Amino acid sequence: MCNGLCEKFNGVLKKMLKSYARLKPQTWDEYIPYLLFAYREVPNESTGFSPFELFYGRHIRGPLAVLKEEWEEPSACQNCIELFVKTRQNMRKMAEYATENDKKAKQRQKLYYDRKSKNRKLEVGQKVLILLPTHTSKLLASWKGPFVVTDKVSPVDY
Repeated sequence: MCNGLCEKFNGVLKKMLKSYARLKPQTWDEYIPYLLFAYREVPNESTGFSPFELFYGRHIRGPLAVLKEEWEEPSACQNCIELFVKTRQNMRKMAEYATENDKKAKQRQKLYYDRKSKNRKLEVGQKVLILLPTHTSKLLASWKGPFVVTDKVSPVDY
């Protein structure tokens, strides 16, 4: 449970898979590429860009975009070097914007967290319970104790 971003993605993917598993119990696994495509094309709230945009430096070309391009006249072919330079510049700008947006999102998330969080002040000798997760299920955490506070190491560590 140390990698929060990975855990968050796994939770989102799990929800998406559950929806398809309910609808198509025999063939749900065939939809995994489409679910991943959908996840990769949606802009992230923290960065303001989709995972695809941050990785490739351009908007994703989904099935509808490809179809639209086929209907419209083909655009003039760009020089490969110009395209490379433009893509590199776009990726630098997107990285700057994503970093800036991520900082703002973290500040917002901190404000939301701080609204409900409380500093707990414990005294040496006080009895406490500890919430420990189980190995079998994240949902079956259990309280252990009571334990006695023996030392105060810092304002938040006992």
